[in-house]
Amino acid sequence: MTDRARRAATPALLLVASAALAFALSGLLAGTAQAAVTNGGMSLYGIYLSKGGSTTQYDPNDREASEYGDAVLMESEGEYLLMDAGQSWCADSLVSYLKKAGVKRLSVYVSHVHPDHMDGVEALASATRKNSAGRTVPAFQIERLYYPNTEYGRDWDPAEGATVEGRTEKLMGWVRETNPNCQMIPLSVGDTLQVGAVSGTVLGPVNTYAPSYYGPTTCGPDATTSARAWTYGGGSSSDSATVTKNRRMGHYLNNCSLTTMFSVMSASGKTIKYLTCGDIEYAEEMALVERYGSSLQADILKLNHHGIATSNCAAFIDTVKPKWTLCENMAFNKPNNAGLSSDGEKRNANPMIEALKNVQKHGFVYTVGVDPNSNVWHSLGIQVASSGSVNLYKDADENGVLTEAERLKGWTKVMGINSTRYGNRTAADYYYLVGGKPKVGVQKIGSYHYYLGTGGCREHGFYSTKSGHAWNGWQVYNSTGTKAWTSGKKYYRYFTTSGRMVVGPYSSKLKDVTGAYHRFYFKSNGIRYSTTAKWRLVKRGSYYYAVNTNGVLWSSAESNWTKTKHMVKIGAKVYQTNKYGRVVKRVK
Repeated sequence: MTDRARRAATPALLLVASAALAFALSGLLAGTAQAAVTNGGMSLYGIYLSKGGSTTQYDPNDREASEYGDAVLMESEGEYLLMDAGQSWCADSLVSYLKKAGVKRLSVYVSHVHPDHMDGVEALASATRKNSAGRTVPAFQIERLYYPNTEYGRDWDPAEGATVEGRTEKLMGWVRETNPNCQMIPLSVGDTLQVGAVSGTVLGPVNTYAPSYYGPTTCGPDATTSARAWTYGGGSSSDSATVTKNRRMGHYLNNCSLTTMFSVMSASGKTIKYLTCGDIEYAEEMALVERYGSSLQADILKLNHHGIATSNCAAFIDTVKPKWTLCENMAFNKPNNAGLSSDGEKRNANPMIEALKNVQKHGFVYTVGVDPNSNVWHSLGIQVASSGSVNLYKDADENGVLTEAERLKGWTKVMGINSTRYGNRTAADYYYLVGGKPKVGVQKIGSYHYYLGTGGCREHGFYSTKSGHAWNGWQVYNSTGTKAWTSGKKYYRYFTTSGRMVVGPYSSKLKDVTGAYHRFYFKSNGIRYSTTAKWRLVKRGSYYYAVNTNGVLWSSAESNWTKTKHMVKIGAKVYQTNKYGRVVKRVK
């Protein structure tokens, strides 16, 4: 073990803030209130940082309100590691949460020196509390400060003249002032650190691109949106050369973020992995995939760069294959982020659309931030027991204590891909959780059927963006009915406005692709019925239905139904149906 690794062998910290997403690997008994895992497990809290401690809607035109930053807590065996600390203007919420959680000793890990990851450390280091004797003392003892080796990002030279060395020295100065004995530990690729029972290995940065590499077309396939992605980091200057330099430097330093894989082994022998990559973008993602391949696979992932379109490309996400994903403090209602998503629909603002699409096919994803449509204002905790069972918790008290009363089960609402897609309509995504894991595939829940995608996210239709916002419940699938259609024969499902998947005969008239209205019959897996015969009898329960080659029911929705006196010929036999297509008798 290197001297650096030896010094890093016992980090401690807890991170919390106004609305956190918490993952916990533990063997805690259900229903017990406990802020720390003590059995060799791991807890993670993704923290919603709020300006001035507020959890109410803010002004979307306020720049500070849209740049809160990252703050994630890791805890194991009573030791705590705070990974990033958000912006300075969010520090009150961070400090408040930590105090409520009873944290007094911790270590701090800074992924890179951008303000929305580093500047909250100043308030953390200077915060005070009253001790048992009534004296004012530092609120937190910072035992170790981890930061990137200053060789990473050495070419960072934004227009305001900051340097990685200068920012790093400022960071260390904040901590030294109140914690003179804190160990200052630079991290490089290959270094290790230990948090209780959790082991961490630094994997990146590994790309060698210089600042001059970055431009409007280098932010990855989800950014065309590239033009939109290139606008990030421009600053307030009106000088085009200054803006261009700041943008280029912003992308460069993001890609110099630390990437670290943390792992812990449960009592059952299963290893649980958590991958955190700061603000890396497409270039670094692809460099990591090329170097590590399937070794990047992790159970839990923090989305890169707050989930925006510069990052979280499909190739990276499909390599990591996360079962649980969190996104840290993305403001969804910034008006300057308007643009077209990859499916061509205008958005008021949701730069996360592509990232959410990429991760939803693998598992549960929760967004920590402010979205006025789905009102995400709470903390979420996940506990994975030594047996391998998983549970999610809503930390409604914002105190780092996860209780049985806060456990999430059944339908769980999260920030949706389409949060601003439907005009003024509220939209969200839903998972059905059992033991913390989302159900997947065709499911009958209560009296209704649903199709929960490969990652468990409930499939649904959509509202037109045109005047009137008409509902279109049709979705198209491939031959297996598990993935969206790309080529070949199309297979259709229909979803109601409440997200239910139609199974069997549907009494309402639906518009088909030609614009005509029919009643349709759907198989037990929700796929619209089809047959090579012109008409066929299909049995459901105790009844038979007359269905044609396209799944259309012989019902009052058909123009000739009345003229034929509700009769339909199937082979040599003739049947009479009611207005919904159900056979009422055989006539001949």
